[in-house]
Amino acid sequence: MDVKEFIERLEAGEKDFSGINLAEEFLAGLELDGVNLSRACLREADLSSAELNGANLSGADRAT
Repeated sequence: MDVKEFIERLEAGEKDFSGINLAEEFLAGLELDGVNLSRACLREADLSSAELNGANLSGADRAT
C-alpha cells in the first residue's frame, strides 16, 4: 500500500495497519491516535508533529 492509500484509509476510520511498510514516507502532522502500527516498518519516516496518543508501535522499526 502506498502512502496515499494509507492516508485515505486512515481518514475513512481504519485503525489496523499492523505490518505496513511506511519507510521513508512523509507522515508529519498526521493524527495517528489509537492506530495499530505494530510491526510496521517506519525506517526514516518523518513522524514530526504526528499525534500518536494510544498508538500501538510495538515491534515497529524506526531505526535510521
